[in-house]
Amino acid sequence: MQRLTRVALVVAVLLAPAAAFAQQTTGSVIGRVADEQGGAVPGVTVSASNSATGFVRSTISDSEGLYRLAALPVGEYDVVIELVGFTRVERNDLQVNVSQAIDLDVTLRVAQVAETVTVTGETPLISTSSSTLGQVVDLTQIMNLPLNGRQFANLAATVPGVGLGFNSEGTKSSQYTPQISGGNGRNLNYLVDGGDNNDDTTGGLLQLFPLEAIQEFKVMTHGFKAEYGRSDGGVLNVVTKSGTNDLRGSWFSLFRHEALNAQTLSERLIGADKQEYRRYQFGGSFGGPIVENRVHYFGAFERMQQDTRQPVNTRGLFPAADGVYDTPVRETLFTGKLTATLNPAQYLAVRYGRNVNSQPSNAGLRNAPESWSTSRNRFNSVNGNHNWVLGQ
Repeated sequence: MQRLTRVALVVAVLLAPAAAFAQQTTGSVIGRVADEQGGAVPGVTVSASNSATGFVRSTISDSEGLYRLAALPVGEYDVVIELVGFTRVERNDLQVNVSQAIDLDVTLRVAQVAETVTVTGETPLISTSSSTLGQVVDLTQIMNLPLNGRQFANLAATVPGVGLGFNSEGTKSSQYTPQISGGNGRNLNYLVDGGDNNDDTTGGLLQLFPLEAIQEFKVMTHGFKAEYGRSDGGVLNVVTKSGTNDLRGSWFSLFRHEALNAQTLSERLIGADKQEYRRYQFGGSFGGPIVENRVHYFGAFERMQQDTRQPVNTRGLFPAADGVYDTPVRETLFTGKLTATLNPAQYLAVRYGRNVNSQPSNAGLRNAPESWSTSRNRFNSVNGNHNWVLGQ
């Protein structure tokens, strides 16, 4: 008996984190099924299928007509509601976003003959099942909006109440940071595929990922649930891309030259000419099926090489240090992801990320080069996510 009790306690401990993190990398569809008189219809089968990956999940409405399709990986779904003796209802191309519950109430009517009703229309902008304030930044925005530097978190500035500023940490001089409600960006909680991505020393975003690898992210500014924790300034919940049944790839190459720049303030203050500026970014992505409808892979790579020059004028304090100095920045990003549908109740995702960078620290107009340093960082992360809905 004592052995059985110990086993039960271990299982409870293992399942507790899964329940707490159930909504961090997925979305859900919830609602009520009623008849034409408004009465509850129990025993209705509600199924959601993603044609791009072959993922399918089903549930049954309860005695009150309520149903919940929980822990759906983000993407577009076709939802089917059916019960013998009633019309079959379909809702196609329903976009499921991260950390978002979609309200989908359905009215069934008695079928005179075999028939199907296809429901069209936009999903309501305001969810009645959550008090969280925020907004999803989706793939359309990530791919189409101009983004200087290709740092995905900068797109948080498209959300009302979110600004953008330079990172105040000297070892992250090439990064920008989202700032919510006047904060400095260090008090945000960054989650990537449900895993912690916070700098525990200085605060703010720790590891960067290729923009090509970002599927979407949700910026939660106020009223977010206690399951996220660790922050009073907001939450950025990020989901990386997964492979699909289609073999797809991408490639990009970007170049920036000083001819496109204005003279900087430092250059104007000391009367220096406009300095050299070269920034070259290139990379791409590739993904597809290993086993169609079951196992998929995705990978993305990005490289940035920036060569700029910093004028220095110490106002006569260190005359020998005055001049113009090179300030090179280098960064390499890689992400690889493997996903597998084990069965309708279980979905597995494993993601590896690597970020290597070097950049000058403390470089400035009045700072002698002897006071500068080079910040070198190397990040490697492995994230595993087992999505298991009990009772399926």
